[in-house]
Formats: sequence, C-alpha cells, structure tokens
Amino acid sequence: MMILGDKKTKSLKILRRIIVKPHRIELRIVDYRVSSYLMYLDNDSIMISEFEPKMYNNLLEHFSEFTMYLSELDGFKQYDYTFKTELLEETTYKDTKAYRLTVPELVRTKSSDYVIKPLLADNVAVRFKLKDLPQFRRVEEINESQMIITGNYDLFRTEYGKEIHGLELKLPFERITFAAKFKHLKGEKYAFEGYMEDNEMRSLMFKYADTDFSEKNNLSHYDFHKKAEETQIEEIEGRERKVVLLVDDKPVVTDIMKEMLEAKTNYDVVVTNDSTKTIEMVIEYEPDVILLDQIMPGMSGLEVATLLKEKRITSRIPILFMTAFNDSKVVKQATDLGIVGYLLKPVDSKKLIEKLQDVMGKTTKKSINLVNSVVYICSDDEKYSAGLQSVFRSRKIECRHFRSLEDMIRFKEEKEVSVIVIRMTTHSGMSLSIVNTTRRRKQLHDTYIIVYPQKESELKLLKALKDPRLVTLNTAVDAEMLGGNLEKYLGVLS
Repeated sequence: MMILGDKKTKSLKILRRIIVKPHRIELRIVDYRVSSYLMYLDNDSIMISEFEPKMYNNLLEHFSEFTMYLSELDGFKQYDYTFKTELLEETTYKDTKAYRLTVPELVRTKSSDYVIKPLLADNVAVRFKLKDLPQFRRVEEINESQMIITGNYDLFRTEYGKEIHGLELKLPFERITFAAKFKHLKGEKYAFEGYMEDNEMRSLMFKYADTDFSEKNNLSHYDFHKKAEETQIEEIEGRERKVVLLVDDKPVVTDIMKEMLEAKTNYDVVVTNDSTKTIEMVIEYEPDVILLDQIMPGMSGLEVATLLKEKRITSRIPILFMTAFNDSKVVKQATDLGIVGYLLKPVDSKKLIEKLQDVMGKTTKKSINLVNSVVYICSDDEKYSAGLQSVFRSRKIECRHFRSLEDMIRFKEEKEVSVIVIRMTTHSGMSLSIVNTTRRRKQLHDTYIIVYPQKESELKLLKALKDPRLVTLNTAVDAEMLGGNLEKYLGVLS
C-alpha cells in the first residue's frame, strides 16, 4: 500500500523533472478545462499562472479543488499524469497573477508509444539507393522502431529485409547519414528499421521527438521568451562584435544554430521565435545581418522582409532567407525585395558561416565618395559605355571610358578611382584578367569593381576570389539601371 507521503514524494519528483523544461498544464474545474503554466514549486506547494481562457478565473470564488493533467516524454514513451490538488491562495509571481496550490497527489499514470507525424512544412525526407538507383521520399511517420515512407517499390522485392547503407535523413535542424533494414509493410507502405542501434541516430531521434511533442502540446513557459531576450540584452550591451539576428519559430532550430555560430565564429547571436517581434528586435540590437525563416506563423519571412525594407532605419540591413522549399515564386519576390541570399533548411553550418562572412564583408563597405572621385568604365560595348557615361554625367559623377585593359593601365589618373565597371564582350576571360590586374595595383586596392562575366566558368572563378569589393552582375542590369542605382548594387551609402 502506498501512503500519502509516498504519493507526495512521487509527485514532487515528477514535477521537479518537468519544471526544468518550459511546461504548460491543463486543469479541470468541475466540467471546465482550462490551461495554465507551471511556474514554481517547493516541498509544500506549487505555483501556477492565471487560467486561459481568463474568464474561468472567476470560478475560484466557488471552487477550490482541481484535477490537474501533465504530460512528459521519455524517448518515444509518453507519460500522462493525473493529479488532485487544492487552492491555497491567490498571489503574484514575478509581477504576474498566480495561484498557490497544494503539492498534487498523484492519482494515475498512463503510458503510450509516441509517434512523430512530420508536418509538410518540416520537409522531413530520406535519400537512399536501391540497386544503385537513387530514391528520395518524404517521411510519413517515425516511431521508436520504424521510419515509414510511402511509394511503390515492387521492382525491388529482392531488397526487402536487406540492410541499406548511406541513407541520408533530413530533419528540420540536422542531416545525418545512417544504415537501416528496408522492409515492406503493406500496400505502398515501407519502413526502415534498426537505425536506433546507432547512438548518434538514437540521440537525434529523441531530440526530434521531444521537439515535436513540445510543439504539439504547446509547452512554452509563460516567461520563456521574455527571459531569453533580457539575457540577450545583457550579453550584447557594450560589445563591438558583429551581431546576427536569427528569426525562426522553432526554438530547437534557434538554440542549435546560436550555439553553433557562437562556438565557431566571433559573432554575437540574438534570437526570436516570434516573427512579429522582428522589427522591435532589429531596432533594439541593430544587427549586421538578419537570418530569416520563410515559413512562420504570425508573419512569414516575406512579410517581415517587406516591412524591414519599407522602413528607412532597417532597410539597409542585409537579410538571408532560410527556407525548406526552393519555391521559385518566393525566390523572385525575395530577390525583388533585395534579399542577399538563400539557405535551404536544414542549414549546412559550413555554408552558413561562409555566407555570413561574405555578407559581413560587404557590410563593412560603409560609404563611397562619388562626387570627388572618378569612375572607370572598361568596355568594348560602345552602346553600353555611352549609356552609362550619360547617366553618370547627369548625376554629376565624373567618369572615363577605356576600350581595353592596356588603355586603362596607361592612363595617369590624378583623382581617386572609386569604381571600375568591366564589361567585355569579345574576348573570353578578359574580365578576369582585368580584375586580377586591378587588384594587384596598390593605388586601386580600395576600388570597387563591378564585372559582367561572360561565362559560368568565369563567374565561378570571380566568386572564388572572395573579394568583398567585387560585385558580379548579369546582362539584365543595363546601363541605366546600374548608373542610376550604383550604390544599391555596391551595397554602400553615397
């Protein structure tokens, strides 16, 4: 027989384990179900926040006994607890209305297997080979023993039951390679089994299950985001390092990316999981770059980016998009807004750091003095050169035109050369040669270079230089567009 002391001890043990994580609870007052947050506990009582919907708080004048429900996940096993508790007093906790209750008495524990059914927006998929033929499938379901996909693999019956190596699983926050047995279930349902024997895979699956469980049960602490943002303010104040603002609605994504970036770079990373707070965060922290998720509740990445670009105070901050879907329509809309790059989720850490370094390099270009300097145009395209000169002169910008590298190098310039525009159409590889010669000359070391590459191979070589003052354009940017918006293409102030 279990005595009351044992029940109280067991309840406290469960509650202490649960309160470590942000946690929401459900209570029943007579026939009404309300939700609240577990805020604090000691050996004699627990503290919960006021009820949602708020109108049910009025019931406390007539009722003081509650049935309380809490859930937690251990690996892929879900535990649902039922408690009995009583109201002690109405109080406040950290300036928030709260209720103090007796330590709950554990009435019932129910366990069940937990199954992840990934949302389409998570884009969870597995890549593998059957008889050396590549396959790619969205994951429909994950439990502790199986990862289930759908399709038609009748042609690969000889592979049923065999272990497949080199499978790649793409989760919302990570990619991992593993091995598993391929099994036919029924109809067009298939499964991978045995992957949980791999400790790394097991750990990752538990993390994903915990994330999925938390999101489905809305387990977010009443003060969680506020505390996180207050901590960020303390950490950033007084520092002169580059600041990255990370906006993603999934805390597990922001936690992992923040930890990775601060471990591998010298950037300070501030995060928000609420897209509607982005403007507020931008004004507060003045980030050097914004990492912005596209698919979010409240406001999408495109909506946030549009607001940022409309406001003068935030319009010049570079934005990198993170998206699980390479949607051409979204890409075009983002490009029109001036988004500087795209990263497919789950984001590769090496590519992310390289992209941030590239963007950070460009953000160091604070201003350019076009009025008291000269712009060089090196081009064998007479029509383009004449058009560009005309636009520059209408803007009171002095410019000189050269038909070849030799002409440009031989010219004795007395003024500072702020920009060199290179557009060669007749000689393959000439643009790269001009760029390299220009970069080697001491007097042109700080000059911005705008290049129109002729071929894809030339473009790749130019990008490989990783020069923050080098800008490549395609032929869609004509003389009028470039001349009238030179600062925009350089990413500088005039």
